[in-house]
Amino acid sequence: ITGSTLTLKVVSGPSIGTVFMKTPGQPLTIGRVPTNNLVLNDPEVSGKHASIKWNSKVNLGLTFNAVYFKLNNLLHFSHIQSLVWELVDLGSLNGTHVNNESVPFDRSRGEAKRKHSIPIGLETGDILLLGSTSQILVSYSSVFLGLSVSFSHSKKKLA
Repeated sequence: ITGSTLTLKVVSGPSIGTVFMKTPGQPLTIGRVPTNNLVLNDPEVSGKHASIKWNSKVNLGLTFNAVYFKLNNLLHFSHIQSLVWELVDLGSLNGTHVNNESVPFDRSRGEAKRKHSIPIGLETGDILLLGSTSQILVSYSSVFLGLSVSFSHSKKKLA
């Protein structure tokens, strides 16, 4: 992968219609306070609720896989995109869900509250739920060695 653009669209909740686009670089933050990149005016969303970042370490392995698949004329990218953009819950009080599944926390170092979650790979079509009402649709496109690819999935998503 030589480049990627992440698009987040708020599809429900008080900030419905808000769209945010991001390219790799500094992690983006999502939350209620104005210092976040994506601000959600939702009382159930924490001040600094979650972050999303480009995982450049995974990027190197994915470029190799993309070349392999292209050389074999398969161009099947659904398996190689899932760990490029990663979501982390920043210890929110009301939690974060991806496609109705709660984002897991690393409990190996005790039960401390307000702990960051395990990074979760995102895919186009994923629905993030912050609190109980703010849903965000995830989509992104990537460039593989000069070939622009927009990802889509047929798995069922939230309405």
